[in-house]
Parts: sequence; structure tokens; C-alpha cells
Amino acid sequence: MPDVAFISKARQPEPSHEAHNPNAPDLAVEVLSPSDDPGDLRIKVTNYLAAGTVVWVVDPDKKVVEIHAPGKRADRLGMKETISGGDVLPGFALAVKEVFPG
Repeated sequence: MPDVAFISKARQPEPSHEAHNPNAPDLAVEVLSPSDDPGDLRIKVTNYLAAGTVVWVVDPDKKVVEIHAPGKRADRLGMKETISGGDVLPGFALAVKEVFPG
């Protein structure tokens, strides 16, 4: 289960009321914490990508966001860059510096 997930109406027209949604999200956001196992994270990202999910990995310690998309190389965005919603969230843009205030 990601920290944040987005499922479009195109992928799931009706909301799920199940405790565990059987549909893979269009977007999964993982926020790293000191207790996260790097191996587990790699497995999660690989599984999400195999399901067609875009994954944003937020690293508060390094103040970077990694963007993983199926069939593409990962992008690592720093404080001077902007996260784009791409095809999943058209028109969405967020400066990385807004993710890490202070």
C-alpha cells in the first residue's frame, strides 16, 4: 500500500468500498522514512511499474523526488525542478521546493 494513491475514473469508474482496492493505482507516492528497507522499496516500485503505475518516491533526507514511469528511465528531481503530472494528472505541476518547506 503506497503512502498516497490516485486511481482515475477511467481505470475505476465507481469508488471501491473495500479495505483493499484490487485495482492498481495510476499514481503511487512513496515517502521514505528511516525504517524503510531499500530492498522492499525496489520490489514495490518494480511491482507498481509492472501494473502500469507511475511512482513518485519522495526522499525527505535528500530533498529529492524520483519519478518512475513504466518503460522509462527514472528521473531524479532536485529542489530547483518541478514535478509534472504527465499523462496521469494533466496540468498538475508542483515545485519540488514546495514539497520540502524550510
